[in-house]
Amino acid sequence: MNIYSSCEFNKKIILWRKLLDLKELFNDGEWIIGGDFNAIKDRNERKGRMEVTNFNELNYFADFIEESMLVDIPCKGKKFTWYSGYGKSRSRIDRFLVSDKVVNEWGVVVQFVGDRDISDYCPIWIEVDNNNWGPKPFKFNNEWFSFKSFVPFVEREWKGLKVEGRMDYVLKEKLQLLKGRLKWWNKEVFGRIDLEIEEGVKEINLGDSMLDLEAKDIHPDIIKKRKECSIISLKLIQLLLHGHNPTIIRQYLINKSVFNHRDES
Repeated sequence: MNIYSSCEFNKKIILWRKLLDLKELFNDGEWIIGGDFNAIKDRNERKGRMEVTNFNELNYFADFIEESMLVDIPCKGKKFTWYSGYGKSRSRIDRFLVSDKVVNEWGVVVQFVGDRDISDYCPIWIEVDNNNWGPKPFKFNNEWFSFKSFVPFVEREWKGLKVEGRMDYVLKEKLQLLKGRLKWWNKEVFGRIDLEIEEGVKEINLGDSMLDLEAKDIHPDIIKKRKECSIISLKLIQLLLHGHNPTIIRQYLINKSVFNHRDES
């Protein structure tokens, strides 16, 4: 069950009560409740400007978890799941709560908080034994369709792929080969937007890591770089959401030295 809770305390209480009622109706089921609870159960799960905590809310949330008889499995990876744009505030407001049945039968061992992308939120997932949920899905950029040459390129590449065997095997192998060709096309034709964003994301996560460690000797340049990357990341989101042509987005990146652009000419 996916959760996206309100920021208002009264509405959170209503949500938690409804979840408890639902859990009581299907108590023997396999339960996985995950998402943004917009709440913490311990003071250490929030740092920064928003560190002032509503202890009443904190206790209510902790009681909800206990009463639900769901397991807040151990967390690894990053310490927090949400960071403000400049990193001055950070919280662990996202988590998974699972039933004992899921823990025992699935072999759940940990919930892992990964590095964030240009979002303020970090991805979080459940790991089973020493395995994860499988290969990461291939990222398809809808903006590729804005290039007239894209569809003909895909059709030409698909027809040119020669694989023999069973139909299911042929399909799997051709998709894998096409994935490699799409990566090449994205880099050489569409431009280096993804690579530029990735460089900025690395800077943001480096700053996050230093903040998580509460290092007192953080070099001012790291914080400055992180702030600049956060500003540009927000601008990129605005450009993408408003459907701007990739050429405009790419030019914006070129004009910003914070992303180490490399000349493609």
